[in-house]
Amino acid sequence: MARSFRDVLITKIRSHDPHNIWKNVADDTLITRYYVVTKEEKKKIDAFKAISPETVAKIRLYYETVALAVEESRGQMIITVLDINTEGFGRALLIYEDFILLQKFHRNAHKFGFATLEEVLEEGEKLVAKTLENAGRLGVIPA
Repeated sequence: MARSFRDVLITKIRSHDPHNIWKNVADDTLITRYYVVTKEEKKKIDAFKAISPETVAKIRLYYETVALAVEESRGQMIITVLDINTEGFGRALLIYEDFILLQKFHRNAHKFGFATLEEVLEEGEKLVAKTLENAGRLGVIPA
């Protein structure tokens, strides 16, 4: 049985902690630290300067999590492509062989994040479902 988006996301986040510094940090706290950005915090982010490498890495990790959840569900490797320019505009693609299974456009990627933990997980589950739906519609990955 495939793991939930939450479980895959925690695995991906913890894989970036090779020295186990976060071992005593609760899973939901880690996800919140990575992806929950309040309205007040978003207002403070300067969208007129270059997007930080840390923000790009967090966005990439999010879409890699979607891809891994699909891989675990269907047993086929999904490639994540992220192209975001320094101004915070770009897109994320999930690709299987010659087929784009998911395409998400980003603007103001500097402010990437969600208002609540529930929104982080809900959006991730939606993206996994959309990717699986598109794979089924295209007939490229068997169920």
